[in-house]
Amino acid sequence: MPEPMSYPPGAPCWAELHTPDQAASERFYTAVLGWGYLHAGPAYDHYGYATWQRHMVAGIAPFEPGTDGDGEETASW
Repeated sequence: MPEPMSYPPGAPCWAELHTPDQAASERFYTAVLGWGYLHAGPAYDHYGYATWQRHMVAGIAPFEPGTDGDGEETASW
């Protein structure tokens, strides 16, 4: 299958997940989709790049409940 060179307007081209349990999420997507992972480490908040057939296909990052995913507290309504 050829690799897409462009996407139609509105089509998703990158998925990103912020999760309280990054390791469990990675195990799930590995089992379901066969993804591997590259990790950026603590300097980049442990961001993980999901890979498939040597291509980066999604991002996965940890977050703490009660934050917006970037460490900022969210308002509770």
